[in-house]
Amino acid sequence: MERIERFGVKFEADETPFFQMEQDERIRFDMEVFENCNTKLLTDILKGLFDRQERIDCSFIIGYTYKNKRFREKIRLGDFFKINNWKETVIKNPNEEGAVIYATVKNVKKEEIYKYCKAVSHGCIGVYIAFYNDSFLAYVSTDVLDIMSDNVELIQQLKEQYANVFDKYYEEDGGMFH
Repeated sequence: MERIERFGVKFEADETPFFQMEQDERIRFDMEVFENCNTKLLTDILKGLFDRQERIDCSFIIGYTYKNKRFREKIRLGDFFKINNWKETVIKNPNEEGAVIYATVKNVKKEEIYKYCKAVSHGCIGVYIAFYNDSFLAYVSTDVLDIMSDNVELIQQLKEQYANVFDKYYEEDGGMFH
């Protein structure tokens, strides 16, 4: 999970990575945009992020501990990814008796990311997961695909390229600030 920190994001924070970044460092797509067989758009976006000569990692919640008992999430990521080299990180909550267990998998294949995101866009239950390389961090949920980068030029290019489909609700000139 240490590579996520280069984006200035705390994956274990109460708020998702999208809300930890500045407006010019993020872009959001509602998953509804990819419904009705519009997976070509999803594939195009993901290719723009991950068709680079950079290692891709992913981090996700795999379980919890409470009063020294471990509880596993039923994440079924093995249906999408070849997982043979994960590293667990336990983040204790200082105000409670529990902790959250995260796993990080290195060298995820971009085809596996496409397969997972496509399934989530078609209603497969997603987990708290992020994919990242040296340029981008992508948070995927059943509701949104959030893309973040500390390189504002890369995000600006995405906003121009996908101006008619990205979610502008949290943009100063688009949604809740109007």
